[in-house]
Order: sequence, then structure tokens, then C-alpha cells
Amino acid sequence: MHFADYFDAARIQVDVSIQSKKRLLEFASELIGKDSSELTPRMVYSQMCARESIGSTGLGYGIALPHGRVPESDVTLGAIIRLKDPVDFNAPDKVPVDVAICLALPEHHGQRHQNLLGLIAEFLHSEDNRRLLRESDSATTIMETLRLWQSAV
Repeated sequence: MHFADYFDAARIQVDVSIQSKKRLLEFASELIGKDSSELTPRMVYSQMCARESIGSTGLGYGIALPHGRVPESDVTLGAIIRLKDPVDFNAPDKVPVDVAICLALPEHHGQRHQNLLGLIAEFLHSEDNRRLLRESDSATTIMETLRLWQSAV
């Protein structure tokens, strides 16, 4: 399965007005949990907060990868949120976050979890990909960017 398959245009939002890390996690949890038969926004939010309590998922370059491993779930779903104005995420480079790639993953799929996070990190390593995420004008364009990159790998 391609990493783009875990995302959907309905769970990609551009130019969102959010003022805090907490609100960003709440918004991401709503996007991920709203249409799932297995996940609720509350479950996703709880697990993302638990992960953030271990250490920030701010990667640097204004990008964050908030994620949580959800017990009793077999579904992996993601959301991408591009903010109008960046928020502090305690990233190692101290750059506020304007792009968040958010995931809810099954707790018992440790290796799949690591593989998916690795693919996303590889995608984000490219300055061109980060630029495309920031400059894309729609969720559809972002989905196309993910699929094109994945097919080239």
C-alpha cells in the first residue's frame, strides 16, 4: 500500500486558522475520526496527546508529524493540515509549524507504523516536496503530489 492511500482529500485542509498546538491536534482528530467506523475523534486526540507528552513531533522546517497508536483499531488514517499562520510546536529548530501531517495508527502494527513514518520523513526530506505542500492551492493538488512522489520511489 502506498502512503498516499492513508490520506483522502476530505482529510486535507489548506489555509486553516488555528492558534495553538492543542487546537491543531483537536482539529486533526476531528478530521481523522469523523468518518471512521473504528476511530472517534476523542480516541485519536487522546493518543496524539499521549505521544506529544513523550516529546514533540515537530520535525523542523515548519513541519510536524503528530501521530498516535490507537488500541483496538485496525485502521490507519491520516490528515494533512496547512495553517494560515504557523503555531509553536516545540520543534528542534524552533521554527513554528505551518504544515502538519497527522496519523492514527493501530497500536499492534509497530513495524507498519515505523515504515509509514519513515516514508513520510523521506518525502518531507525534500525541500521541493515541502514547498509543494505549502504552495498547493487545494487538497486535490496535495493528493496528486503524494501520489506522484510515491509512484517515483
